[in-house]
Amino acid sequence: MTSEHTFLQNLHHIAITRNCRFGVVVEDTERCSLEICQTVIEHWPREQRILCFGFNGGERCCNLSTHQGQQILGQESHLMIWNLSQPWDANSFSAAIGTLSGGGLLIFIGQLQESSAANQWLNQKLSHLLRLTRQSVPALPSEHMTGQDNDPYSEQQTAVDSILRVAKGHRKRPLILTADRGRGKTSALGIASAELMQSSQLRIAVTAPTKRAIVPLFTHLLAHAPDVSQRKDGFYLGQASLKFVAMDQLLQELDLYDFVLVDEAAAFPVPMLQSLVEQHHRLVFSTTINGYEGCGRGFTLTFQRWLRQQRPETRLMHMTQPIRWCSGDPLEAWYRDTLLLNHRLPTLKDATGYELRQLTAQNMLDDTGLLQQIFTLLVSAHYQTSPNDVFQVLTDEAIRIVAAFRGDTVVGCVLGVLEGQLDPSLVTDICLGKRRPRGHLGAVTLANQLGIASAAEQASLRVMRIAVHPDVQGQGIGSQLLRFVGDQVRTDFLSTSFGCTPSLLAFWRNNGFVTVKLGSKRDQASGRYSALMVKANNLQWLAEALQQFRTQLLFELNDTFRAVETAVLMPLVGEALIGQTYPVSDVSYSLVHRYALGGSNYESVAGNLYQIILARLTMQQPVSSLLFNKVVQKRSWGECARQHNLTGKKQVEQTICAELQTWDYLQCK
Repeated sequence: MTSEHTFLQNLHHIAITRNCRFGVVVEDTERCSLEICQTVIEHWPREQRILCFGFNGGERCCNLSTHQGQQILGQESHLMIWNLSQPWDANSFSAAIGTLSGGGLLIFIGQLQESSAANQWLNQKLSHLLRLTRQSVPALPSEHMTGQDNDPYSEQQTAVDSILRVAKGHRKRPLILTADRGRGKTSALGIASAELMQSSQLRIAVTAPTKRAIVPLFTHLLAHAPDVSQRKDGFYLGQASLKFVAMDQLLQELDLYDFVLVDEAAAFPVPMLQSLVEQHHRLVFSTTINGYEGCGRGFTLTFQRWLRQQRPETRLMHMTQPIRWCSGDPLEAWYRDTLLLNHRLPTLKDATGYELRQLTAQNMLDDTGLLQQIFTLLVSAHYQTSPNDVFQVLTDEAIRIVAAFRGDTVVGCVLGVLEGQLDPSLVTDICLGKRRPRGHLGAVTLANQLGIASAAEQASLRVMRIAVHPDVQGQGIGSQLLRFVGDQVRTDFLSTSFGCTPSLLAFWRNNGFVTVKLGSKRDQASGRYSALMVKANNLQWLAEALQQFRTQLLFELNDTFRAVETAVLMPLVGEALIGQTYPVSDVSYSLVHRYALGGSNYESVAGNLYQIILARLTMQQPVSSLLFNKVVQKRSWGECARQHNLTGKKQVEQTICAELQTWDYLQCK
């Protein structure tokens, strides 16, 4: 037996004894590294699972590419071997490392192929792990560096009790259960479900982004309730049942379930979660918060705030105690440091006297705390920030970073990416839908969907992220950053694309951006419709792009854009109507006024009312969202009643007439 294998065997024994995990970098030739790994695999306990990423470890291993870590979310492993010679995928690695149980080892083999700033960062972090060669075997870790927790399941039991309280206690008191990976959150859902099925006749629905993600729930359900029978469509015990139901289906099945569990809730669009709250009264929202939430911070920043307003008795529990490994696990500490997961925003009183600076990747390699500050700000904002973004920022030469500093503290930042200047032949293929080069979202959209080929040939910068510290928002720092970007990075135009909300739309409009595209489908992460906005001076194609968008907007109001938030649509429609005239006769005003007083029916004045509303919008006079929905978008009485929490057609009409009676009709003449 070689000295390397003896070392790894002893390290494995220490890991098991202390219920912790260790990381090892094998620094040797590819052939020697593979020989070491094959020996380890051959002697590894047969009952334990081995994952190999980026190479084939043989039949007894689960062999995956370095991009396939998400496929094993929610599962468990005991040895993980990662080939650094294959493309690095931080998102995949982040998902995979969470499956590695206490007592397990992570072994890196191979070498990073490029000398980029991102690989310099990763190599710097890898140097903090145990380094093994055939010529040099490191000392084993101290026996006292970490240890098994006394009762790793105490916090999980508290979580189980909290889940049961939602099911058995008062209605409309949902639970939000958050945890880092490895805390037994999903298992707690399974244990609680087992107890409920044994003690009640509840019909339980569980939903998650994928059924595979909640395998631990089913495993613990069966382990704690052995009398439960498993069928194709779910689990049953007497009259009690538990079924996996996809979110879109669950929103259609209003009265089929007594209790709903939502696992990995942060991966769902906020509007979906809000609809679920409105339809069901006993809910548990469980989600992993591992520095970067699955689809951004909408769950924390938007949904939790909304839920507490709608359900004041909402309970929140955050699980910190690891179950898969011990507290103080050395591999978890390394992983969180490497992927910048230690997000702690400082408290700020104000941001007076701040300084704006353009940063480089080298700046952030030289000052690792600076990169952590940038990503802490980005994660605190409602963006889809992920571990891969750390490495993209360090690698992509097209990315530009601007930050606002107060002393050494970052109080705001902008990430932009240079786009465009594409070859005319490539632009032709883009316009024909044959090519879609990565990293050119704004330029490609303008060329392909609006037919503005010249936009893809020009130089542009797309603002990908903008974030300001929550304590100093509203002080103009974001606008100052955008102006600084425009001055420092000289391009033909700026663009940005984001999940459109009324406040974000107002921010970008106030900074001189105009909307040229509104997405036809909800973004999976934000649950909102994406807007593409541009800012440019004296561009010949901009007037054509605006005309196309505004024509499309007005045409699709009753169709594609029917579900877009009214507070987003109305200012866009107002812009689209600028320069147009909608003459309204005295007879029309008289008819609508009489209708408001109860003198006629809606159908007889709908056309007149439509003209008056358009006239008001052109002059930026107020129109309620209810009137906009009913008259401009022509939604049914039932739709309007549901949307505005009214009882039916009668109350909708009463509300409309009450508004019409407040109008000064002469102002529209």
